[in-house]
Amino acid sequence: MENKETVLVTGGSGFIACYCMIALLNNGYKAKATLCSLEKSELVKQMLKEGGILSFEDLSFAKADLEDEKSWEKAADGC
Repeated sequence: MENKETVLVTGGSGFIACYCMIALLNNGYKAKATLCSLEKSELVKQMLKEGGILSFEDLSFAKADLEDEKSWEKAADGC
């Protein structure tokens, strides 16, 4: 199945978020994960690898701050 819609996954470095991203990516969606620090993106990729994800072509990251509404608007853009 190839959907290619982008789904925003908040709290992208958490266990449940990683589980959701694995399901999304395996079912033809693109996933955009929010992180409080983009430095965590490599950790997230490692967790996804352990869950069987081999390609990160359909994965992106956005920095989002709970105290900055504009950062969430930017993160949700395209989702």
